[in-house]
Amino acid sequence: MIQQLSRTETPGDLESWEDLGPVLTSESGDHFNAIDPHVFQDGNKWWIAFGSHWDGIKLQELNDMTEPIGDIHSLASRPDVESNPIEAPTIFKKGEFYYLLTSWDTCCSGIDSTYKVAMGRATSVTGPYVYKDGNRLDEGGGTVILGSESNQIGPGGQDVYEKFGKYYMIHHYYDGDADGVIRMQIRHMEWKDGWPYFRRTGCKC
Repeated sequence: MIQQLSRTETPGDLESWEDLGPVLTSESGDHFNAIDPHVFQDGNKWWIAFGSHWDGIKLQELNDMTEPIGDIHSLASRPDVESNPIEAPTIFKKGEFYYLLTSWDTCCSGIDSTYKVAMGRATSVTGPYVYKDGNRLDEGGGTVILGSESNQIGPGGQDVYEKFGKYYMIHHYYDGDADGVIRMQIRHMEWKDGWPYFRRTGCKC
């Protein structure tokens, strides 16, 4: 797998994008899979989280946005589940905690998809991330906070957006009322005792 980097000052102009080449690569035999990148800033440092199956979710510091440097940190894994079905990391910070969201199980199979979103939190960006029960995500822990509901099958591929102190999760799902058509959704994240959750709506949207 290869993660490429491009840049532009006019993103609406498709001809303006400059290819800066690969940022991260992996091949069979590596302990990480260079896919599903999530780039974010913490203070004056930039980080890239990545990984799908193989040996789970990894994190590495970025130098000038083009070069991973330093240690590769293991954040989350499901070693006791066949094929280690975990991917699509998203990290965001709220208060003193860093929150890690991942997608579990099978994507991209329409209404047969079993995708779901799980999470944990840490006081350091490099972990260890744990859930309420204290189980570490890099040892198989984590709790599902959004799964299939009503016509919304296999939610995942998530990202988080914060505006005016409110947090929203953007994700895709497969519409069970439309033969598995893939749709995008934004959901408001509720909070209780420092942990996010979603209200069950029975939405038919």
